[in-house]
Amino acid sequence: MRPRALVHRVVRRVTRRYPYTRGSGVVLRMLDRIGLDDRSGLWIEARPFADCPPMALDLRSPFQRRIYYFPYAHQRYYLNPRVRALFARTLTAGATYLDIGANLGFLAFHASRAVGPTGRVYAFEPEPRTFASLSRSAALQPAANVRCLQCALSAREEPARALFRAVDGTAHSLHREQASHPRVYDDESLVRITSLDALVRGGEVDVRGLALVKIDVEGEEARTIEGMLETLDRTGCPPIWIEVRGPDGSTRAPDTFAAVLAQVRPLGYAAFRLIDDREEPVGVADVRGREDVLLRRTRP
Repeated sequence: MRPRALVHRVVRRVTRRYPYTRGSGVVLRMLDRIGLDDRSGLWIEARPFADCPPMALDLRSPFQRRIYYFPYAHQRYYLNPRVRALFARTLTAGATYLDIGANLGFLAFHASRAVGPTGRVYAFEPEPRTFASLSRSAALQPAANVRCLQCALSAREEPARALFRAVDGTAHSLHREQASHPRVYDDESLVRITSLDALVRGGEVDVRGLALVKIDVEGEEARTIEGMLETLDRTGCPPIWIEVRGPDGSTRAPDTFAAVLAQVRPLGYAAFRLIDDREEPVGVADVRGREDVLLRRTRP
């Protein structure tokens, strides 16, 4: 083991049980000050811990460093009781799960365990550095059932478009931030743009047994939904777990929830908040900021 990797592993043994994402950034900055930011680049394997899957992480990224040092905190954040309950009642052995905007794959790899070796997980992530970690991590999972696709899903296939890379490595977006927020993004890259319907028609994605679709696309929600309406109808309209925005939910792409609901209502979908293990109906006027909602078919 490289000496520098050994130092990181020793630090992780101290920090890995810290239970809160809040405060982890402060600790990370302290570690960076003593030279553990590894801006020259260091790939390291994060071994499984509690319910955290094995992951290959690039320690140049602040977000990937946080995942490495604080696995338990991020497990609690991503696999909160609402998500666990949703996955438990939708993902069974042999099912198919789509993770659109997979980032590092935390939920995709949890779904991989839930659907088992006979199931399928498709993880879509356009940002090149994040995708490198996602695809390396997929190879570390116990079941070889995760397929990673480097593309952004929108309404239709189109020429490559600029993806704006978030400074902190989390919320990369196809939507440029307002000039008053210059530090949200630090770079951009051209990425493949396509639609789920096109991928399914072309045979790149097999949606047999589709049980759950998760969407987190930083403002592109309505166009992503538009590009999968054919697939949703064909597969019996499975539930969709999606991050949406109200009028106060974003400066770069506000108020996407109304457009999302307009797309799916003709298929019989309604929107719900997950509260513990209950579902509470939610309308457009109920969402002011940014939140995750469940779209579920309630009528033919």
